[in-house]
Formats: sequence, structure tokens, C-alpha cells
Amino acid sequence: MVSVSAIMFADASADGEIPTELKSINVLSEGKLTPDFNPGELTSEINEFNHLPHRNYRGNSSYKFTMELPKIPFEDYASFTGCDYDPVTFELSMGSSAVEPKPKYFKIYGGDPDGNPLVMQAFCCDVVSKWSGSVGSAQATVPVSIECSMRTDNGTPAKMMSLKPVV
Repeated sequence: MVSVSAIMFADASADGEIPTELKSINVLSEGKLTPDFNPGELTSEINEFNHLPHRNYRGNSSYKFTMELPKIPFEDYASFTGCDYDPVTFELSMGSSAVEPKPKYFKIYGGDPDGNPLVMQAFCCDVVSKWSGSVGSAQATVPVSIECSMRTDNGTPAKMMSLKPVV
């Protein structure tokens, strides 16, 4: 995937079903959807007699992606962080509750190097967000960075992600 045209999300369902109603993330910084799929380091146990590996161990795997969002509605930010949002007063209250954000389902539309449309689905992501950056009209930093760590869902069979052509 070399381009991103749309990102949609919803709370992941407990039974592994794909949500029917998705919210759209309208603004993504150019080139700031960063996948980081690490299948784990390979460690070899070396035989002391012939100095060749005779047993290999694979370390922990990590599958995540990060999005940098220059603009995000408070309601969406609250859903990623687990904090409270009051739609009447438009108040975002951080630290008012110790609620963990619910796992999220993501659907990312984009294209491959040949211009063919692709869709990536991440079925169950634990989301961690970071809100930081300089304040100012000429600032270049992105205020909200969302890291989505993929894990298998509760579906049968369990699944983590899919990447397929749009038909």
C-alpha cells in the first residue's frame, strides 16, 4: 500500500463480527500512516563443537501501525483515549475516569504502486494516543499520534488483519 484515501473505524465487536457503522477519519497527514510489522527477532543457539546453529528461537511478534492526525474531533479523540466527552458542552475531560479505551476495528482504503485500489482491515486494535506538539500558527508538528497495536479478534477463526484488492 503506497497511498491512503480513507480511514474508517468503529469499536471492535466482542464476537469478531465486522461493525456495520463506521466513522471516518477525514484528515491524515500526508505519508503519516506508518505500518510496523515485526515478526520477532530470531535467536540461534550455537553448538559449541561445530559452531553451527542447532536450535532457533523466535522472539515476541509486534504488529502495529501509527497514524498522525493534524485535526481530530474531540468525540473521536475521546473514543481513542477512554476519556469523557460531553457533546452538550463540548467538554473533553481527561483523567476524570480510569476507563480503558475499547479495542477498535479499522478499515483503510488505499492503493498499490500500480494504482490499483486496496483495502486493509485491522479487526481488533488496542489504541494508544499521544497528543503533543508546539502551539502556533506556523507549527509543523502533528498534535495527535495514534498507535494501533493489532491482536487477534474473537472471531472463528481468529483473525488479525487482511489486505486485499478492492473489487
